[in-house]
This record gives sequence, C-alpha cells and structure tokens, in this order.
Amino acid sequence: MKSLRNILNSKNYFRIVLLGALILLSLNLFLNDHQKLSRKNRHVHSVKFTEKQETQTYESNEEVTKTQNFPVLEEWTEIKKVFSKIVPDDDKKSVKNYCSEIPTKIRRRIKIKTVPENFSAFNSSIGKFNFSEGIKDGGRWSPKDCQARHKVAIVIPYKNRLKNLNYFLYHMHPFLQRQELEYQIFVVEQVNNEVFNKGILMNSAFLEIRKIYNYTIPDLYSFPFDCIIYHDVDLLPEDDRILYSCPQAKPRHLSVAIDKFKYKIFYYRLIGGVLNFRVHHFVKANGYSNEYWGWGGEDDDMEVRLSNMHIGFERPNINIAHYSMLKHDKGVANPLRKVLLKKADTRFQRDGLNNVKYRLKGVIKHCMFTHILIDVGKAPLDISQNMTTTKKTLKIQSPKLSNTTRKN
Repeated sequence: MKSLRNILNSKNYFRIVLLGALILLSLNLFLNDHQKLSRKNRHVHSVKFTEKQETQTYESNEEVTKTQNFPVLEEWTEIKKVFSKIVPDDDKKSVKNYCSEIPTKIRRRIKIKTVPENFSAFNSSIGKFNFSEGIKDGGRWSPKDCQARHKVAIVIPYKNRLKNLNYFLYHMHPFLQRQELEYQIFVVEQVNNEVFNKGILMNSAFLEIRKIYNYTIPDLYSFPFDCIIYHDVDLLPEDDRILYSCPQAKPRHLSVAIDKFKYKIFYYRLIGGVLNFRVHHFVKANGYSNEYWGWGGEDDDMEVRLSNMHIGFERPNINIAHYSMLKHDKGVANPLRKVLLKKADTRFQRDGLNNVKYRLKGVIKHCMFTHILIDVGKAPLDISQNMTTTKKTLKIQSPKLSNTTRKN
C-alpha cells in the first residue's frame, strides 16, 4: 500500500495515465481502420470489371503510353467520375455501351440458303441485300447500337473456288453481324499457277494485314485485331451459337462436326477447317509451316506446334458446332506430307512467320471483302515432280496489278 501511495503521489503518475490513454486511443483507431478496410475489400470483390474497363491504353503517334489503372472506389458513382476525367470525350459512349457478352440477336440452327443469281463476290453495290447496312469497303463491319467486345479478322486462303466464295460471303456476313462483332473478311488468293501452298497464304495474310493498317513496328504481337480466324471457304456454320468471339486461354477449333463426316470428329487431333487464334498464340507458334505444298498436312503441323509450345486448343460443344461442307474439287495431295510431319516438332521454330517468302501482287478493297493477291513462288523440284496438276487454274477475275501495287 505504501508503494502504491508513493506512485500516486509521484510526479510521473499523470504521465503514465496520459501514455496509457494514448495507447488505448491508437489501438481503437487501428481496429476501426482495419474493419473499414475489410468492408471495402469485400465490396471491391463483389464488383466484376471487364479487362477493358479496368485499363485504358492510349496511343500517341507510334508510341503507346503506359496503361492507366482505374482506382477502385466504394461507390459506383465515384468510379464514373474517374472515367469521365480519364476517358476522352470521343470514347465515352463506346466505353459505357458495350454489346452484350451473349449476343441478343443469335438464333439456334440456321439454314444454308441458296445464293441468288444476281449475287456475286464482286457486286459493286450490295444495298439490295439484307446484310448490307453498315458494311464498309473491304468487308469491314461493326454494330451501330453498341461497342463490339471483339475485333476479329476472318482470313480465307483461296484458289479456284469462286462459287464457294459467293456462298461464303452471302452466308457469313449476316452470321457475323448477328454476333455483334467488329470484323473484316480477307480473301488471300494464290495467283500463280504453282501447287497450292496454304501455309504461305495464311502467314502472308497475317503480315499483310499489319501493313494494310500501317503496323510497321517489328513486334508481331502488335496487330489491328484481337484475334484472327483462318477459315476454309467451303465450310459454313449451321448454328448461330458457334461463337466467333476471341478465345481466352487457348486457340479454339470451331469446325468440330461436319456433315460430310456425319457430324463426328474425324480424328481427335484434327484442328483444320476453322481455327480461331488470339494473336499472341499465333505468333508464339510461329504461324503455319511453309513447307506443305498441295493438299493436307499444314493443319496437323500446327497441332504439333501448339502442343510443343504448351498452348493446346479447345473446342465448343460437338452438338452445337455443326458445319456444312460445300461441294468442291479435292486438291492434289502432297505425297511427302507424312515425312514432313515426322520432323515437325524439330522444325517449327525456324519454319513459319519468321521465314515466309512471297511476293505481294496487290491489295484491293471490294464491297464485301479485302482481296490480297500473293505469289507463293515455285514448289521445290522434289515435290513438283511427285505431283501433277490436272485442272486448269481459275483465278478470281480482278484487275491485274503490278508486283507492289496496293489499292486501299
């Protein structure tokens, strides 16, 4: 008791009491801040932002400025205020009005309609057809009532299939528009009389699309579209639910079930027909092989590339992903394709986008598509001697252009 009385009577008593009060006050403030932070974090996780709402990237001339991250606030109205300060006036409507993630205009099964007699891939005026509204020269279209979530390039490697091309354009334009995509159709045609080389056409199309949009920097990951779909001209989708939007984790093989094969997968590793790539997946795989002359092999080679690079591929539901195959003459097969396939896993890093050789003969923008004309060069002697072409070449009837002409 005496010691307690001495403490109470000492000059340090009030200092001790004051120090204790300060400690309790600090502890109380810390606990209150921790509770508020926990509530804030729970609120943040309840709000889902799309990738394009989280960041906005701005370009200045040839340089891309650093990505600006939007601060996450507790109130949605405060987030809108931040948007209004960061986003330029011209872009505000597009940011606020994205198209639905699941397109509202799609149907289920659709019929392959007969092409009217007055329809041609080279019609100079397409105003009389129900899909013509909004199509710009070069076959580019975007929805007018909302901002498309995906920018898609459709590339058709082509030779001698004019009737198929008419069906393709007549069917695919309304199909893609119902999915509310921003898209453009590119027909890349082999114009010389040599054996068909699909791989060179697909690689050259990728490089020339970059040039069309003035993407001159060497970085191939820089591309004017979010994804690129390589599409055989003789395959038409039978269901609107086959989404041509950009895949996320892996390339998407779309033409799973074809009527010619009784809507069954011909073999599991098949990824030919219609294949949808994110740009970075296509570049990482070094594009397609340039070594496959004649029919067959380049698609199986691509499957090897995707496997070796640990990219893989995915497929939509086989009960939905149904395609019709249009009638066509089968191309001349490459007798050496199996030999090439055996060495595909050792060759792909030096055979593809990084070594493709071709001559650009011209670029023409028609009403319904952009026409890229390519000279793929001559096939090696050991291949050409083993292959005989029995049919005459029938090229698209378009103006002859010089080796370097490009009409935009």
